Amino acid sequence: MSQSERITKVRVEEGLKFGLFANAFRIVNEVGPDCFLDFMVYSADAHEATVVSRVRVRREFLPSIRSSLSSAMEEFPETDEKESLPPCAPLRKNGETLH
Repeated sequence: MSQSERITKVRVEEGLKFGLFANAFRIVNEVGPDCFLDFMVYSADAHEATVVSRVRVRREFLPSIRSSLSSAMEEFPETDEKESLPPCAPLRKNGETLH
């Protein structure tokens, strides 16, 4: 995003002020030009996830979203702690991607 395209003011509605907890997300293909970004709470013990937020985006925005996430991640220092990940990627079916 160029300097002239940067968003200069972001408003957060009162109900979203503290956000929702999510520890996983997936991209779900939708018919047409859109897809869903599902943010989920995944339980390794139960081998299931619950969607806590679903956002519909145009597929063409995914490269921009990836770029913005990559840039934002550079602001967070890496830690030596390795998160315990499940041995296999859950919910990988029908072309869905879980991260």
